Order: sequence, then C-alpha cells, then structure tokens
Amino acid sequence: MRSGKKPSSDGPGLIEAFRARISADSIKIHSNGGKHRQTGTHNAMGASAKGNVRVHIETQYPNSNDNPSRPNDGTEIDGDSADISARTVNKPHPSKNNPKRFEVNVKDDVKILIRRLKR
Repeated sequence: MRSGKKPSSDGPGLIEAFRARISADSIKIHSNGGKHRQTGTHNAMGASAKGNVRVHIETQYPNSNDNPSRPNDGTEIDGDSADISARTVNKPHPSKNNPKRFEVNVKDDVKILIRRLKR
C-alpha cells in the first residue's frame, strides 16, 4: 500500500465540454497511438495530465444545464490526474502565472476523466 492513498470515486469523474483549458505539473500528448475513434464521424487526440490538475471549462455545449457531466462555463475542477480526449489538443506550454506548470487548450468534443486520490 502506498501511504494509504487509494483511488476514489468522489468527484465529477467524466467531464464533457466544447472548449477547456487544463493546467498541471506535467502534460503529455499521446503520440504513440495517434488519433483514435471517438464518435461515428470524428477522430480524437489523447493526452494525460498529472500532478495538481485544474480543468477550466471555457465553453460548454448549449442546452446542457441538466447534465451533471457538463458543468457550466467558467467552472474549475481540481484533481490529481486526468485523461483527456478531444478533436483538437494544442501543444502544452508553460503557464503564464507559474512557469513550472504547464497548460494545454483543448476543443471540439472534449472528454476529460478526472481522478482523485483519498488523503
């Protein structure tokens, strides 16, 4: 057992959005598999973020107020790690506020799986 930390189902889990910004200690774009099939008509790129992950929802799909997996515009969600899938994943760049952290912008059919660890 690693210092009592276990995966937790607490939190939002899967998040969907039209456009989001993710900041984390490290962000890696999955280049080994390239694009993968996400919908019947579109492919998607994959990425993973680790270490103090913060997801900022910039734009949400219209008419998604009743769906808990689609939080409102401007919502920020924190986690320990995240798996990201979107049609467009921009190159990770250093954060303006903290150059030791990285940010990535994602858009078009964004799906983010947030993971948290119990402490």
